[in-house]
Amino acid sequence: MTSGIRLFLFGSLRRQLIVGVAAVHAVMMTLFIADIAQKQKAAFLDYQLRQAIALVSNLATSSVNGTASHDIMGLQELVDAQTVYQELKFAIVTDVNGLVLAHTDHARVGQHLLDMPTDPIQKIISNSLTLVDVATPVLLMRHHVGWIRIGIAQTGVKQKLNDISRKGLLFTLVTILTGSLLAWVMGRQFTKRLYVINSVMKEVQAGNTAVRSEVSGSDEAADLSAGFNSMLDKLAQQIVERTAAIKDLRESEEKYRLLFDSAGDAIFIHDTDGRFLEVNSLACERLGYSHAELMSLPLSKLDTPEQCQYVQDRVVRLMEQGHHMFETVHQRKDGSTVPTEVSARKINWDGQLAMMNICRDISKWKLAEEEIRQLNNKLEQRVIERTAQLEIAYQEMESFAYSVSHDLRGPLRSIDGFSLALLEDCGDKLDDDGKNYLRRVRTATQRMAQLIDDILKLSRVTRVNMASETVNLSTMAVSIAEELRRTDQQRKVEFVIKDDVLAKGDPRLLMLVLDNLLGNAWKFTYGRAEARIEFGISNLDGKTAYFVRDDGAGFDMKYMDKLFTAFQRLHTELEFPGTGIGLTLVQHIIHRHGGTVWAEGAVDQGATFWFTLGNK
Repeated sequence: MTSGIRLFLFGSLRRQLIVGVAAVHAVMMTLFIADIAQKQKAAFLDYQLRQAIALVSNLATSSVNGTASHDIMGLQELVDAQTVYQELKFAIVTDVNGLVLAHTDHARVGQHLLDMPTDPIQKIISNSLTLVDVATPVLLMRHHVGWIRIGIAQTGVKQKLNDISRKGLLFTLVTILTGSLLAWVMGRQFTKRLYVINSVMKEVQAGNTAVRSEVSGSDEAADLSAGFNSMLDKLAQQIVERTAAIKDLRESEEKYRLLFDSAGDAIFIHDTDGRFLEVNSLACERLGYSHAELMSLPLSKLDTPEQCQYVQDRVVRLMEQGHHMFETVHQRKDGSTVPTEVSARKINWDGQLAMMNICRDISKWKLAEEEIRQLNNKLEQRVIERTAQLEIAYQEMESFAYSVSHDLRGPLRSIDGFSLALLEDCGDKLDDDGKNYLRRVRTATQRMAQLIDDILKLSRVTRVNMASETVNLSTMAVSIAEELRRTDQQRKVEFVIKDDVLAKGDPRLLMLVLDNLLGNAWKFTYGRAEARIEFGISNLDGKTAYFVRDDGAGFDMKYMDKLFTAFQRLHTELEFPGTGIGLTLVQHIIHRHGGTVWAEGAVDQGATFWFTLGNK
């Protein structure tokens, strides 16, 4: 029944146009008339409200003295006089506490009203279709002395509003019928030419593609007819082109199938539910299934039971990222396994979302990885063994250094002490050669003691635990320079130290580096009347390099390989005293910081010692 009515009303464009125009007209007229009726209702209600407000205001003005003096009889006369208004429902006079002084219902005089306003201002208590209830304060010299309350029934107004609604409904029905008739006439006129085009379309659907529409003119129907004829012409051309395209597509599919089956990797194409849409011949050959058997399997059956738990997660990630690479283990029909690298990608397959998995056999890679892993294990074991050997060697070296320090210091102190005692106690019995021999013995023992101290210091530097923190090398250099000046205040040496040179490393070890380099610069500029020693920073090939430069004795570059070798010296003890350990110590410290150290110089033209810190 419902479908029959729908077909009758909307079965054709003409009927849709007629029903649509009629419906729009009906809705517009209904809204228009409803708006007018609503405005008239509002006007009537507003009139009644204003009448109630005027009545209550007049009564409040007339009852000021009576309310203030509680003249109940006078107030009752005023209230009774209001009954001349036919729609008056009640009139009440109360004091400020709500005690009824006068009422149209005499029986309620002396009662209290509990719903009176609290603030002395006029208040509309009710404004509905049944009652208008207004209360206003009675004021004597701006002093609140009571209340006046008026209630007016809306019986007459309600009757008038019902009349307005009935007339509006009648007028609406008349306008709807008129509009529907006009819509029917317009609909038939507007769709007449469209029906002609529709008849041509039906012939085309029946197979007669040679028929054409003959509607002419300058309106939209004529444009539609011309467009329809043009479409038929293009359709005929497309039929020819489509026939040729189908032929080309068939040839392309044959080429694709050849490439698909000739691929060097197994290819699986499946939908989002894990059902295979296509597999190539290598996939069947590698897993030992026929094409039909493999197509009937779910995606999860390709992997070993251990790998199946990851299948859904891999599909989810592929859907999110569009491409995903992972390793898995496929299981053949006979139960054997194939380590596989999978490159998965989302594709469109015959209009539906699908995934293409290109699977490469990585069995040889896995064998090679296992061999590498075993070699690494062996190498790690060798490193552990060598490390243990080095630890033992370091411990033995420490023990040796301690023994040398402990066993040799005593005899050296005895030799130095007895030599000094001979010079002091028996000096008058020795000639100059004897005294010179004793002095040389003391110098040799003191040098031997210094050499032992330097060896111990080198041993400690090799083993000490390193800290890593930001160090101000400039502050260290200034401190060392001041200490050097105090050792020989007669020398004229200019120290040029760049401000705020920062580095990251062990503060104690870096202090030793600067102490040795600046101490060497101080020592090898001894022969200069005025010397210059500089500490600074530079950028060499993108790396931060620090330097100590002097204008002292310098050195021959062909002997540079001896500079950092222990006990190798380029100058005699008489020229410049020393043990040949200082620069070796510097090199050990710099290497422990992951840096390098080198020198540049020329004889009698000074030297520059550079170092970098790798911040290990």
